[in-house]
Amino acid sequence: MSRTIAVTGTGSLRVKPDQAEIALELQAKDMDYQRSVALSSEQLEEITQALAEVGFSKEDLKTSAFQVRAEYRGEHDEKGGFIQVFDGYVCHCSMKLCFDLDMQLLGETISAIGSCRARPELNIRFTVKEPEAVNAKLLKAAADNARSKAELLCAASGVELGQLQRIEYNWKDTQLYSRTAVNADRAVMPMMKSAFRAEMTPEDIELSDSAAFVWEIC
Repeated sequence: MSRTIAVTGTGSLRVKPDQAEIALELQAKDMDYQRSVALSSEQLEEITQALAEVGFSKEDLKTSAFQVRAEYRGEHDEKGGFIQVFDGYVCHCSMKLCFDLDMQLLGETISAIGSCRARPELNIRFTVKEPEAVNAKLLKAAADNARSKAELLCAASGVELGQLQRIEYNWKDTQLYSRTAVNADRAVMPMMKSAFRAEMTPEDIELSDSAAFVWEIC
């Protein structure tokens, strides 16, 4: 039976975000199904026109989810029982706008959205344009770390590192977002153009990942 050494390698990275991401949630409600959808379309058109004023095209705003659901409210009937009463159709639309990180443009974009009649909920985050490249670099760092540890342990033990036998890794979704938070209150959104400056810098994204490696030793 061959002798082996098992080492867990850990990779750590600090990455500067280079992309702004605005998630928008729109909701329209009406007792008529077609009217709720029409109201949602009107809100979307208002947002599209507002974004055009700061240089975005209609294709830049991507739809990530669209749903129409019947909504009910609870009421007591004449006998005191609890019943569900139809309360209208709710049309919900989720969208995303991504662009190269530019804090001044971000402020102008939020102001433009806040100035239109549609009032979407906003979630603003900072990420990277090429997550695959970042993840590849992170895994390489973990592999390099593991081999360095294994070579050090072998040298200290008077043995040589042999062939790699196996790699154990649990794939997971890495969240490539900065911890910097941006709050866009509806009341002040139209005035947020002046709140952002070109020199403002979101916090670096901190990442870590690990994998286990097993080598023969001889």
